[in-house]
Amino acid sequence: MNGSAARLRCRRNPDSNPFDFPSRRRYSYAQIDEEVLELREYEIVYVILPDLSEEDRSTKIERIHSLISENGGEIGKVEDWGKRVLAYEIKHNTEGYYGLAEFRLPPDSVRTVEDRLNIDEEILRYQIVSRS
Repeated sequence: MNGSAARLRCRRNPDSNPFDFPSRRRYSYAQIDEEVLELREYEIVYVILPDLSEEDRSTKIERIHSLISENGGEIGKVEDWGKRVLAYEIKHNTEGYYGLAEFRLPPDSVRTVEDRLNIDEEILRYQIVSRS
């Protein structure tokens, strides 16, 4: 099913009032079709502290990828952009280590991944974008 055409498909509760407004309908989790659990395509660009050792940097990148996998995602293409000069200073850093990863993830899990990335102080910036 095409990502842009994917919609939440539910069967209405047969016990409910037929004159309910759509916003007031109640659905149980058992009524949600399996198509809801479909994965959408995303990509993340991240900037990591430049002064981390090579080992720490690879551990941090693996942690980002495992965070996606733990939330039901699948990692696709991964690119290492290396150390680059930042357009402006972030947390007193003028350089950062850039990377990009393409992945598939259930839409409900994106917020969970973002919340965990916000806690990490070694990640200067990140941006998750839907590719669908």
